[in-house]
Amino acid sequence: MLSAGFLLSLQEATANDDVKIDDIFSKQDKSEIVNVIEHPADQVAETVIQRALEGHVKKPNSTIVDDPRKPHKENYSVSFTFKEAPNSRKRPEYDDDKNNDFSGQPCGIGFVTLVSDDGCTISITDDKGKKQEWLKESGKGHDISKGRRDYPRILMPGTHTFDIEYSQTYYNPAPGKKDLDGITLFVTPVVVDISVRKQNAPTENSRVLLIKGECIEMALNKDMLGQKSKFKDIITWEICRLRASKTLNFETQWVEVGNGTTCTYQCNTPGIYRVRSKINGKIFTYTRREDAYGGKKSPFLCRGDPDCVGVVNSQHEKNLINSAIADLMKKTYAKLTPWYDFDKLEDVFRNASPPLDTATKQLYTEAALLKKEVKNYGHNAFGMNNFYNQSKCNIFVFYHCHSCGIDIPTFTINLVQSRAPIVAEWISPNTTIKGWKWFKASTVLPEPGWLCFDDAHCAIIDYDGAGISGGVSDNNKILYLIFPNYFRKHE
Repeated sequence: MLSAGFLLSLQEATANDDVKIDDIFSKQDKSEIVNVIEHPADQVAETVIQRALEGHVKKPNSTIVDDPRKPHKENYSVSFTFKEAPNSRKRPEYDDDKNNDFSGQPCGIGFVTLVSDDGCTISITDDKGKKQEWLKESGKGHDISKGRRDYPRILMPGTHTFDIEYSQTYYNPAPGKKDLDGITLFVTPVVVDISVRKQNAPTENSRVLLIKGECIEMALNKDMLGQKSKFKDIITWEICRLRASKTLNFETQWVEVGNGTTCTYQCNTPGIYRVRSKINGKIFTYTRREDAYGGKKSPFLCRGDPDCVGVVNSQHEKNLINSAIADLMKKTYAKLTPWYDFDKLEDVFRNASPPLDTATKQLYTEAALLKKEVKNYGHNAFGMNNFYNQSKCNIFVFYHCHSCGIDIPTFTINLVQSRAPIVAEWISPNTTIKGWKWFKASTVLPEPGWLCFDDAHCAIIDYDGAGISGGVSDNNKILYLIFPNYFRKHE
C-alpha cells in the first residue's frame, strides 16, 4: 500500500526539464471529483489530502439521508491517460538484443488516492478491456478522518477508466452545522525517465563511470535522485553485467539490487552494466539520451539504446578512458592524417599545392607534436610516407596508456628502431607483452579500461563497452561488444 507520506515525497517527481504534465497525462472527469496533484514545487500534497480528510472534499454531500440502511447512490466515471512524451526515446529493434521495455521514455505513470467518508465500489478498466476490482464498499460508511484509501498499484502508460459507485449513508447535520463530507479522487502523474548518477554527483545520465567500491543512485527520473525511496513493494531495480557476443547476446544475468522510487547500490565488481527498473513487473530500461558518437549512427550506441554504468578497477583505467574520450572526433590518429616531423612543417606548408587551409595546418601541427611525444615513449618506427594512409589504432592505444602512466613495452626492430606492439602481437596468446594479460573474448566478462581487439584493429573500452580508437577518417567510438575477439588487461 502507498504510505501516508508518499505523495509528499514526489514533490519534485513531475518536473523533468522540458517534460510537462500535459505531455504525459490527461483526464476525463465530467463528475468533477478528481484533484490532480501536479506542480513539482508544490509541497502541499499531504496538506491537501489532510484537508480532504477534514471534510474539504472535491464533491461534497448534498442529499439528505436519514436512514443509513437506505444510502443515496451516485455513479461516477473518470478516466486517466498516461502516455509517452512527444520527445520520447524508443529502443531500436535488433534481431537478438530483445526489447522488452513496456514503453518509451519519458512517459507517465500515476498514483491514486481516494478520500471519502462513504463506501465506494470501484472497478478499473484498462484500454485493453481488462477489468480489476479495487474496492467493494457500497452501503458502508466511514469516518472521514479515516477515509483515505491508496490504490495499491501504479497506473501504467495507457488509459484507465474508474467506475465508481458512491453510496452516501448519512447526511443530516445538526442545526447550525454544515457537513462537508463527500468524495475526492486524487491522482499524481509522475514522469518515468530512468536516471542514474554517481552518488551525490552534480550531473546525471551522462557517462556514469565509477571506481569499484563507489555507489550509484538510480531513480524513476532525475528529480527523484537523492529523495527518500517509496513504494518499495511495487518497484524494483536490477543490474546486469555485459559480455562480448557475436550473436548480440550481451546480457548475462539480471540481479535485483534494490526497491522503491529510488535506489542506491555499491558497485564492488568492475564491469559494464545495464540498469533497469520494474514497475508493476513491467520493464523500464536506463537508455541513452543521445547518440554516443557525435550524432553518427552506430548500432547499440544510438539514442534510445540501453545506456550503461561502467565500473573500473582503479583510477588508472578511469584516467585512460577519460584521456581517450578527450580525443574523440579529432583527426589526429586517423589513417588518412600524415604525421610529419615537427621541424619540417614549415617546408610542408610552404610547398603544399594547393595551399593548405588553417584547419589542416592546425591538424598537421597537432599530429607532429603527437609524433614527438610518441617518440619520447619509445616508438620511433614510422615507416615511409610520414605515416600517411597507415592505421594508427595501436599508436592511439600506446600513446594514451603512456600518457596516463600505464606502461606498454616496445619491440626492437632493425637493431636500432623500436615500436609499439602491433595488433597481430596483441592478439596472440604466444606473444608476451609485459604487464598485459591476454584473454579470449568469449571466456571473460570485459571491464572498462581494458584493450579490445578483432583480428586487425584495437581500441580502449569505454564505460559502456564501446571501443575508442583511431579510425580511417577520425578518432571514433563506433565498435560495440559485437566487435572483440580478444582482450588485454593491464596488471
